[in-house]
Amino acid sequence: MSQVVATVVRDVSPGLSGAEAAVYGAIIAGVFTLLGVVVERVLRSTGFLRFEVSEWETRFTAARNDWGEFEEISPDEAAASAVRVEFTFAVDLFNGKVVPTGLRDIKVELVRKEGESLTSRTEDRQSGRREHPHQAIRYSRVDVINLAPRQFLRMELQGEFD
Repeated sequence: MSQVVATVVRDVSPGLSGAEAAVYGAIIAGVFTLLGVVVERVLRSTGFLRFEVSEWETRFTAARNDWGEFEEISPDEAAASAVRVEFTFAVDLFNGKVVPTGLRDIKVELVRKEGESLTSRTEDRQSGRREHPHQAIRYSRVDVINLAPRQFLRMELQGEFD
């Protein structure tokens, strides 16, 4: 059997011995295997992170009143007397990749007409909790969002600009 293989190799490339052909065959197989692994990894990581923002609501407030609460004012009065803007919105995220991905340093940025920007860190409205019965509801700040592959994630976020 080995004589037949050597004869075939000799007939195909008369300048190579059987051992040389085997070595070259192993090198070529190794290169294509490595190339296949690299290409497969690159293809798995391609894809898009898609998102859609909805249910955007804003609330304009004046200075704190005697009870420590921010009093809501109408949007028409906001330009003259708003001290704070509170916002809530929902965001639907979809990881189109086949590998997990993550987002960090989550912020909402408000850019004014003059070009000045204000930045706010968001809180997750679904994480609301009370530490004591008569205490205000506290929410967790969103620092990182981890997305599983080919999965949707809906988050309800809130924040404020002072």
